[in-house]
Amino acid sequence: MVLDLTYSVVMRNVVLFVHILAAIALLGPVFLVPLISATFKGKPPNPVITILSIIERQALQFVPLQLITGFWLVSLQDADEKWSMWLIVSIILFVGMGAVRFFVSRPKMNAALAAMHSGNDLKAIEHLRVPVKVTGPILALVTIAILFLMVAKPGS
Repeated sequence: MVLDLTYSVVMRNVVLFVHILAAIALLGPVFLVPLISATFKGKPPNPVITILSIIERQALQFVPLQLITGFWLVSLQDADEKWSMWLIVSIILFVGMGAVRFFVSRPKMNAALAAMHSGNDLKAIEHLRVPVKVTGPILALVTIAILFLMVAKPGS
């Protein structure tokens, strides 16, 4: 077995490694949302809201890194492999996931945080229902679909 240590191969592997680490940091916490809601069921919403807001802030920090490394990996591919159908679908799902997080989940989390700080637990629970019960499972399924497309690369 010959080990290829050319600059392009090493650079691609480094970028791929950083891309995978950013994916774990960005998409991994999505799977915690249902677990957190089940753990704190029937208890005051303050710890749930605090944990979910930390997850949301942490995930947003890795979006630029994920986009940069992802498009860098696309630029390193051969011309016939660029913009395969699985890649286009993955990008669309990623953008859709970001839209759901930004336009649906985040405003509800901010409203839940505001209600928590004002001491209105019932209002906080009401605002928390959408991110935990609706968008959380949807984002988890979309994450699984993206991971499947990235690993299996169907059609290529």
